Amino acid sequence: RLAEAKQEREEIEKQIFSLKSSNIEVSLNNAFDMAEYASSLTGVSPALLLAVLKVESNLGNNVGGGRYPNDMQPASRAAFVRITDKLGLDRNTTPVSRKPSNGKGWGGAMGPAQIMPATWEGIEGRLEELTKKSPVSPYELTDAFVATAIFLADRGATSGGERQALAKYVAGPYWEYHVNGWYVQRVLAVKAEYEKELAH
Repeated sequence: RLAEAKQEREEIEKQIFSLKSSNIEVSLNNAFDMAEYASSLTGVSPALLLAVLKVESNLGNNVGGGRYPNDMQPASRAAFVRITDKLGLDRNTTPVSRKPSNGKGWGGAMGPAQIMPATWEGIEGRLEELTKKSPVSPYELTDAFVATAIFLADRGATSGGERQALAKYVAGPYWEYHVNGWYVQRVLAVKAEYEKELAH
């Protein structure tokens, strides 16, 4: 955990925000602006949003290493096809997360926020309403920040329930086993580094 926070501190000092697995690097100020914009629409802490996107990306050799249809749960495929068609993307080359090498579970998550196709479709209308933009894309960083914020707000992140919201982000219906787990601890450690910076 400390290593993660230390690595974050070093990057913050260089004033960059990079999501290595998505090949995205922007200035820290630019990332702060996006997080603060998403926060202004939803009430979710900007530091929490920065930390979630950061940890999701760092988890990831598997982020973006997968392809439709092989890495994607059959139930997700139709939604993914609708999303890529709407955005004019080639479904066969658009990156998604790879399914785990141990064969347990599936990949298929999209973009910097690692959102599953059905989840994206479930919040897409609200995302367009909030951002006054259409179409929105899980592969566009500002849209990913706002989508993450909607998801976390829906799960209680604005009313003191950050741990629970994070556990639901990573584990869905099995969230109760994860409230004190490594993912939540890691996100909160990274969030603390961003909070120090935002307070300056």
